[in-house]
Amino acid sequence: MSRITDRSEDILDFKIDFAYEGKKGKTLDNVKGTISKGQCVVLCGESGCGKSTLLRCLNHLIPEFYEGVFKGCILVNGQNIGKKNIGEVGELVSSVFQDPRSQFFTMESETEISFGLENKGISHEAIRKRTQDAFSKFGLEYLKNREVFKLSSGERQLIAIMAAWAMDTDIILLDEPTANLDYLAIEKLKNILLLLKEDGKTLIISEHRLYYLKELADEYWLIKNGSFYEKYDKDDFKIFSKDELNNLCLRVTDLKQIEVQKKCSNVVNYKLEVKNISFGYKKQHIINDLSFTAYLGEVTCLIGKNGSGKTTLGKCICGLLKPKKGRVFLKEKELSQRRLSQESLFIMQEAEFQFFTNSVLSELEYGVNRNKYDEIEALLNRFDMWKYRDRHPFSLSGGQMQKLTLMMAYLSDKSVVILDEPTSGMDKRSLDTVVGLINDMKKKKIVIIISHDLEFISAVADKCLEIDDGAIQRICEVKENRDIETIKSIFEKELEHQSPPEREKNLLDSRTNILFWLLCMIAVGIDNKSLIFECNLLALVFSLANRRYKTFGITSVITGLIYGLEIIYPNEITMFAANLFPRFILIFLLFPIILGGRGATNMLAGLRKIRIPEKLLLIFAVSFRFFPVLRNDFKLLRQVLRNRGSCKHKNIIKEKLEYIEALIVSLIFRVIRIGETLSASAETRGIALNHKKSSYVTLRFHLCDYILMMGMIVILMINIL
Repeated sequence: MSRITDRSEDILDFKIDFAYEGKKGKTLDNVKGTISKGQCVVLCGESGCGKSTLLRCLNHLIPEFYEGVFKGCILVNGQNIGKKNIGEVGELVSSVFQDPRSQFFTMESETEISFGLENKGISHEAIRKRTQDAFSKFGLEYLKNREVFKLSSGERQLIAIMAAWAMDTDIILLDEPTANLDYLAIEKLKNILLLLKEDGKTLIISEHRLYYLKELADEYWLIKNGSFYEKYDKDDFKIFSKDELNNLCLRVTDLKQIEVQKKCSNVVNYKLEVKNISFGYKKQHIINDLSFTAYLGEVTCLIGKNGSGKTTLGKCICGLLKPKKGRVFLKEKELSQRRLSQESLFIMQEAEFQFFTNSVLSELEYGVNRNKYDEIEALLNRFDMWKYRDRHPFSLSGGQMQKLTLMMAYLSDKSVVILDEPTSGMDKRSLDTVVGLINDMKKKKIVIIISHDLEFISAVADKCLEIDDGAIQRICEVKENRDIETIKSIFEKELEHQSPPEREKNLLDSRTNILFWLLCMIAVGIDNKSLIFECNLLALVFSLANRRYKTFGITSVITGLIYGLEIIYPNEITMFAANLFPRFILIFLLFPIILGGRGATNMLAGLRKIRIPEKLLLIFAVSFRFFPVLRNDFKLLRQVLRNRGSCKHKNIIKEKLEYIEALIVSLIFRVIRIGETLSASAETRGIALNHKKSSYVTLRFHLCDYILMMGMIVILMINIL
């Protein structure tokens, strides 16, 4: 190890001891460090060693947000951050979380980047300029005007980094930024981090994948059991051999160190045959007439660029999606979609979607034959997770969650297992354990993996199928080291980026929508039939003005039928229906206006413009953030639960009740987890700062706004007088 003594200008100095509330022992024990301005320091070590906890201390989420016993001192530019709140520290230190999907506060790329700027109290013009500069500086104009939850994992990570850069802090913290990224996305991330370093930014990166950091890192700090084991200068670290890295439980620092491992493959004639599968959404063709065969005793890997159809193919094989055409055979017997779901298991990349119980032990027992319960303890010990057996799955680190899903796959009775990016957020020791587990698994199950991890593919795959444009382009055997270069060349294929979509101009100011929402809430809450009727008519006009044409058409027909029946067949039933159902129709019309498309973004801007308190705004923002994505999350949870199978009962009612309970409980815990991360993200980006706040969104009243406001005034006057 080289002694690191060149300290041109120290920007960060800390000494920390920390223990989480309710947990035995210290998570960080006498952790001391000094970092100079413009340095890039990499925190490395096994999952759960304390890397993420250290970052939480540096951005002041500990002890302000995550409770526990904190002792020590952190100085940023000589200032003790212990005397500041999280938002004030956020003006000195920016953070990029491990999963940007759960930290995004808005629905669009531009407003997500500008969110922190809005909280800093700078002018509307300055916010717009800084946001546009973020896209141009990093050459990411193609990400403008995009809905963040429709982006790939790599694109979402780039948005999170632009948001951190926009805050213009000297220090940027990144927590495992490549955990969910493919090869090309990692290369793009590396280039952006190099630009940040050239700008003099101080980067502190918690990471397992190390190969992309060799041009970036100045020092590598190895953490073991909550303490710094050693600090390495970049020159000393670069010359470590693969064996030396293995001894430190670290992954390769150069892709040239990767070697194909010898595999004990005993292929038998127990096979899965996929014949002429095609799948698409509406006019979009994702898989086109695709066929391949996978055998028991070997591992088949699906590779290719993002959007090529790998995950969709996996879901078709597992019966989670119904192909437009094609057949799947297992042991030469054709399986229906229902039988495919019963015979196969799909483990998603997002591990948190797989959990339905309240402990690690219960999760492994769920839906598993009781005769396998005896294997669970040995399996947990194999992954060094027996000590976490009573922990809730959502309290685990990202790498530990991933290991839990793999143990679930191993214990299942399914004949076919498909693993989507199973090494996300995984350290070297865990990677080796997973390789051993899959080698054991392939003796009893047909195993298919989807991966961009070269180190993992070289260790476990027997053959790789390149998928592009919905079809298999080539099959690569993984037998020799030169095969790794072939696979790498496939990963290096560039994606074609589409031009950013044109933003539709808003016909209405969001403040007009807010006033109408208040009027409708009054109408729904009082017994005034004519007011409800008039509000429904006005709501249809609002639907047209907000371009909700489908909603307008459906509700126009239903409303016309309800009131028409009352006129044609006047009786108690039709009169009751005309008094009750229009209230629900009115609420139904309001939700697309407020939450649909860019409505949530504009609504938040309107609420901020009329000076709604920030704490109340946070509640609205979290609500607007959840509703649009909740439907997709609910759909994914149903797919996973149906695919995993549940405990069978002779009583069908009891079985259905357990299914509903598992679904609802899982959704609740997911909402809580995202809510916690979202709140932490909002705090670090200054939601609680006491500044006069502006908005990125331009708000201006137009003629339509004045006409509709006059309509609302007339309706109120008619019903009051």
